Amino acid sequence: MNTLSVIVGRFHVPELHAGHRHLIDTAAKASEKLFVVLGSSGGLPTARNPIPYPIRAAMIEDAYPDASIGEIFDNPSNDRWSAELDRMIDEQFSGYAVTLFASRDSFAPHYRGRFSVVTIPPLPAPSGTSIRNGNVPRSAMGPDFRNGLIYASRTRLSISYQAVDIAVIKYPEMEVLLGRKESDGGELCFIGGFVDPTDASLEQAALRELKEEAGPVSCHELTYLGSFRSNDWRYRSDDDKVMTALFATYHLGGEPKAGDDIDHVEWVPIERVLSVITPVHRPLAERLLSHLKRSSQPDQ
Repeated sequence: MNTLSVIVGRFHVPELHAGHRHLIDTAAKASEKLFVVLGSSGGLPTARNPIPYPIRAAMIEDAYPDASIGEIFDNPSNDRWSAELDRMIDEQFSGYAVTLFASRDSFAPHYRGRFSVVTIPPLPAPSGTSIRNGNVPRSAMGPDFRNGLIYASRTRLSISYQAVDIAVIKYPEMEVLLGRKESDGGELCFIGGFVDPTDASLEQAALRELKEEAGPVSCHELTYLGSFRSNDWRYRSDDDKVMTALFATYHLGGEPKAGDDIDHVEWVPIERVLSVITPVHRPLAERLLSHLKRSSQPDQ
């Protein structure tokens, strides 16, 4: 009976290191055929999964031209992921005696399929994570490196970056808190910024930005006023764009103090907002004024 060795790995590295080669060489010597299955997240490139499948497949093919190569996508169900791996093997290598080979941080603990798994003790070699986290030496930043950066940017999907803005209204004075960023043209704008991956909600992101850029200001609960495509000057010539969500709230206490990338904060009378605010935030200001016409004072 023909024999087949199967390796499942991600291999998000610029080149295979000694530990990778030890695993693949051991598996290749154990059987007549070698099948390398590359795991993919199914999402956009990230720091953990930066290299698209075709580029990783080409790296494996250059080092092991006789190997068969396939791709399997992550699945939240170990059972379904394992069934898909078994299906791929059966489809391409029907009738083979199959052995799966695994090493450090491998798929083995998650595999629920019917084939046997052999664990290979790893060589002392850096992990793929440590390689990705390492600094790129200046000597490596040549044309090939720059071409790689261009390729990565050109082939990814366009991104809509999520931002938040918050309009804090002082009552009964009917003034709104605005800030000025000298690095952003020096025009007055709403307090706000980009959502962080650690923010649990858009509301939390807005309150975080308020604290970072205007200090310990306390306020009522937030009211969502809508979302807007922002004509951010940094992305006007790019396919990537910014979407912002606007919230309104009433001031309860605390003296605003400029912080983070805000150079100056001030209370501006509502009737003057449209004449002083940056054009990028004018649609947000118009929505705020419309909201205030319907609800001109905070809930008691």
